[in-house]
Amino acid sequence: MKSRIRNRAEQAKPIDFAGLYRDDNSPVGLTDGDAMLELDDKVFAMFEFKKAGAGLTVGQRLLGERIVRRWGEGAYFAKVEHTTKKDESYISGYEAKVTEVYTQVDSGEFKWVKIGGLSMRAFLVYITEKAEKEQNLPKKYVFQS
Repeated sequence: MKSRIRNRAEQAKPIDFAGLYRDDNSPVGLTDGDAMLELDDKVFAMFEFKKAGAGLTVGQRLLGERIVRRWGEGAYFAKVEHTTKKDESYISGYEAKVTEVYTQVDSGEFKWVKIGGLSMRAFLVYITEKAEKEQNLPKKYVFQS
């Protein structure tokens, strides 16, 4: 499959947020989201990629949970694990696994749900098919397995 990274050298540069905190001792500051998907104002998904076994930071967890609760139905914050080795040049989103998701469950509550390593592709198929059935997401946005 063809990569859509346009400028790999630029993409590989980390963004340093030094100087953008309230002060040098503040835990409050900027963060990034590794990937986001929005479809027709019906689906929003935010993905945070972590090395297998690593956890989300407190800030990442709070940000993802708050965005999902504000969006409401059709929103997901997914922790995605990868097993990329140091000598590999990139992390493959295709090979990464969604291990847990914060979303609104059937009871209407927002909860973390462990899903045990669903492929990213299978997760995208699931959330878009669900939105097609429950929220009238146009078929053109539904991922195919």
